[in-house]
Amino acid sequence: MGRLTGASVADVQSNRVDISRRFAKQRACVVVLKGERTVIALPDGRVYVNPTGTPAMATAGSGDILTGMIAGLLAQFPERHEEAVLAAVWLHGRAGELGALELGEMGFAAMDLLRYLPQAIRSARA
Repeated sequence: MGRLTGASVADVQSNRVDISRRFAKQRACVVVLKGERTVIALPDGRVYVNPTGTPAMATAGSGDILTGMIAGLLAQFPERHEEAVLAAVWLHGRAGELGALELGEMGFAAMDLLRYLPQAIRSARA
């Protein structure tokens, strides 16, 4: 995000919501700024801060898994793109939480997210 906005990493980290909102509005796009409490900013200025996730997810490939989840839900629900992105981010974080509970935070791998995704989906239905 720093490269896209010209801001320093420190500026982005200290202003995640504002920078995401501004970028989404200026570019008329949806922004997913991954990190502790992933930020989702919509072009109309609304911003959501995802409550799910764990530090165990700070591992190579975790963002790739999230991208695939977003793409998959967008393909299934193209007319509901905002909800698809919000659901993908929530499920991604929930799968990480469930995996970390069972496997621990050390040694957690991105592929573990896929293992716990069905359980995350079931927990969303409850």
